[in-house]
Amino acid sequence: MPAMHQVAQRGHESRSSRRASAFGDEPKSAASHRLRILVADDEPDTVITLTVVLEEEGHEVIGVHDGVEVLREARKSPPDAVILDIGMPRLNGYDVARALRAMYGPACPMLIAVTAYASAPDKLVGKDAGFHHHFGKPIVLDELLAALSEGEDAALSAPAIRRRARSAPA
Repeated sequence: MPAMHQVAQRGHESRSSRRASAFGDEPKSAASHRLRILVADDEPDTVITLTVVLEEEGHEVIGVHDGVEVLREARKSPPDAVILDIGMPRLNGYDVARALRAMYGPACPMLIAVTAYASAPDKLVGKDAGFHHHFGKPIVLDELLAALSEGEDAALSAPAIRRRARSAPA
């Protein structure tokens, strides 16, 4: 439950900062590049919570509940970032990361693991699978948002790669 409280707190702060923007104090997320983010977790509350937080940060979010759905959505409209649980049904997060790497090559979206599988050996497997970041649950939202800001910078600094990613083969 601590993660839900952190998310609720972070979401509240974000709403406050949005209200502040009406008075000329622009929140960081409104000035940043809007990312298309896929969130995948077999726990519906996690998907809902992350979706709310990320949308309040100004991002477009699509939530799914297993690895097969991630690949289906990624083929329809490639994301800028993918947040994956590792222990999902049908196709686990490691296999999804490998498949996305194979699908997009150097134009692969930022891959972020948010999972209970967060031991040092789990993180090594995640790195080998292609994850850029690997966070344990409960997630510290500021760390996740900082990682996503790297994705914003990459999306802005490499528009040609992003365009190729958007037109990757189905």
